[in-house]
Amino acid sequence: MPTALKAFLEIKGVGLAELARRSGVSTSYLSLIVNGQRTNVRAGTLAVLARACDISIDELTQLVRTPYERYLAASPRQWSSGNNELLFRRLLAMMLDALDVNDLPRIESLYQEILGLPAQTQPPHGQFLQWYEAWQLTLRNQFDDAIPKFLAARSFTPRFIVDKRFIARASGSLGGAYVAKGEYRLAAEAFRASLRLWKNGKQAGWVYLNLGTMYRRTGQVRRARIAYARAVALGAKHIQLAALSGLAQLCFDVGDPASAKPYLVKGYLLAKELEAPRGKGDLYCNLGKYYAFCGKPQRAVANFCKAIDYAALAGNLRIKLYAMVELADTYLSLQAIPKFAELVQQIEGEIGPGSDALLIGLRFNVLAKKHLSEGQLERSLLLLETGYRILGRLPASPELLDCCRLLRKVHLARRDPYVANFFRQEVKRLTLAIKSR
Repeated sequence: MPTALKAFLEIKGVGLAELARRSGVSTSYLSLIVNGQRTNVRAGTLAVLARACDISIDELTQLVRTPYERYLAASPRQWSSGNNELLFRRLLAMMLDALDVNDLPRIESLYQEILGLPAQTQPPHGQFLQWYEAWQLTLRNQFDDAIPKFLAARSFTPRFIVDKRFIARASGSLGGAYVAKGEYRLAAEAFRASLRLWKNGKQAGWVYLNLGTMYRRTGQVRRARIAYARAVALGAKHIQLAALSGLAQLCFDVGDPASAKPYLVKGYLLAKELEAPRGKGDLYCNLGKYYAFCGKPQRAVANFCKAIDYAALAGNLRIKLYAMVELADTYLSLQAIPKFAELVQQIEGEIGPGSDALLIGLRFNVLAKKHLSEGQLERSLLLLETGYRILGRLPASPELLDCCRLLRKVHLARRDPYVANFFRQEVKRLTLAIKSR
């Protein structure tokens, strides 16, 4: 069983080869010690290793005798030896672990411990505080304010392994913020930077999940499927749940809803294991879409309502709004126009600036395009008019341009040339505005 010495060396960024060079002890013998296969270490060896690690012999002995997992679970102050820099990095490593599994109470507790440390001029103490503030801003969908702070958080040269992992986290957070704003090229660069630094483990699973979402939004189905599969393989359970929902969503995107069933079944079983609501909004939203495909609109309505409730409990406004859009479309299929109008009014009242408007407007476009392909002009028009109002809150975007093209097409089909001409002019204006950026 690996020892606490292994964890200690990982946090300090010292490999076995480097420790062997400092101490004169062979790497093979060191491997036996750190992996718990040699517990009776001679006093002379302990002394040279303690000097090489810059700790006392008693501290080294305790590290050798303590299991790896117990060390990670113990109070960081127990191992700090009065070294605030080392203590900060222990807390940072624990914070990153807590983020991996979305343990919000522990994240807050660790943050308060870090705030209680003396201010440090050396990175990444200040960078961590920038990242935390930016992360909190993203939870409130304030992505424009968060992005500069994420950029500042990763702007230092890493000295230890935990530093690299932190920069990878900051880059992943930056990529997620760019995705939310529709800046997909910048998002891809940030995700690649994250995976170059930290390509394995639960943190990488989280990055692959966001990467899959970016690919899905940009129509890169094969890449999205690969990224989601890696998120399932690497991520914590809540990440796996979201990735399975993403794989189901891909099936809907390519017009093959029947293929979503195995992903939804796996996701449903996984959701039963999780107490927290995070990720369940996505799952129930996709279950609703599956039942709508199967011709069971009432069951679809019930699942969309569950999705809205779970998303509200998780504080995820975007998923809540997304499920509300799907529910509104289901009301159209049931010809419940008053319920549709009431829900649309609620959506427009709750939607915030920036990413929410972009995502929800895009979804209205997609649903309208589907109805248009089926010759359902009036349904398509109701959805597009809503999408146009929502996307019109933002600067010129490809999503708004697509909406105007679809509106022109609908009005031409309805033999309404004057309105069609208005949207033709809108298409010209938006095309120029996007090109000039």
